[in-house]
Amino acid sequence: MFLNRFYKWIANGGQEDLGGKPSNLEYWVGYQICKAYYEQTQNKTKAIYEMLHIQDHKKFLEESKIEEKFKKI
Repeated sequence: MFLNRFYKWIANGGQEDLGGKPSNLEYWVGYQICKAYYEQTQNKTKAIYEMLHIQDHKKFLEESKIEEKFKKI
């Protein structure tokens, strides 16, 4: 999210060497962040637009309130 590198991205080969973590785990995490953001917003159309046009990733993460959701698990 904060790095300017593009290797091992979108199912690139060699991802099985992630120290026991499933490859593409970041897609599941990203999905959970977007899902949390979408579920807690009133205007669903605006939420989708905002997900597709994120400018401030840190702010989006905070507004998703995903940390609160994971604390309940």
